[in-house]
Amino acid sequence: MEYTYGFPTMVDIIPATEPPEGDGFWIKHYEITDEEVQRQRYRLDWTMRGLEPGLYCVLSERRNTRDHPWMSDTWLERYTNVAALEASRGDVLILGLGIGLLPVACCRKEEVSSVTVVEIEPQVIALVEPHISHPKLRVIQGDAFAPPFRGKVFDTVYVDIWRDICSDNWEPMKGLLRQYRKLACPGAYVSAWMKDYVQSAARENARRWY
Repeated sequence: MEYTYGFPTMVDIIPATEPPEGDGFWIKHYEITDEEVQRQRYRLDWTMRGLEPGLYCVLSERRNTRDHPWMSDTWLERYTNVAALEASRGDVLILGLGIGLLPVACCRKEEVSSVTVVEIEPQVIALVEPHISHPKLRVIQGDAFAPPFRGKVFDTVYVDIWRDICSDNWEPMKGLLRQYRKLACPGAYVSAWMKDYVQSAARENARRWY
């Protein structure tokens, strides 16, 4: 795989599980073929620029008989999280576990002392945490909007709790970033998944209304 950007291959770490009979989460391993890569690249969509054939790990949710992917380790996920990985140092706080792509990569960095992850879904923790255990890693079940910390500060804070990225996320994202800057050391890296894109999309939508 060419576009790893320092991230692990998660199918080698987290096994696939069976889909739930009702609502719930599961892990699937999804193969992207050469034919599918070619079809996607014909779309001329930048999000498919680095798509490669291979086997990928996907966190999916079944809700009201419909299936929704939450996170994978395809090129787009790696590319849009690489800035956070490169900036990570010291004590790292990540809001949202997903398949553990960023936490695992952060734990492997010498510059990182600890990685604390807050995840609201116990089922996601049960699916992922046992396979990514590391002396630096701590996973906490909790709500990102009500941080379970007192007197703790971090050198790196990264918010990644949304399944889809759109302009509607900007207001809650902005509020969370403001909230977590209070838990950040001076000079800390504080950001969110695709923050610049979401902020730009929100500004563009606002202009259309005036």
